[in-house]
Amino acid sequence: MTAANGTTLDTLGAVTLGNTVSLAGNLQVLGNNDLTLSGPVNGTGSLTKLGA
Repeated sequence: MTAANGTTLDTLGAVTLGNTVSLAGNLQVLGNNDLTLSGPVNGTGSLTKLGA
């Protein structure tokens, strides 16, 4: 998954992503559901978790 600047990610339930996450910009993770990133996370962007 490649996240450009201003990308948001939300889930309707608990999710595990095993693929590579490339941060080309800022990624905001929304919501109150569990999200597991089990693959590599790389790039020059940032990752921000919002919510509980």
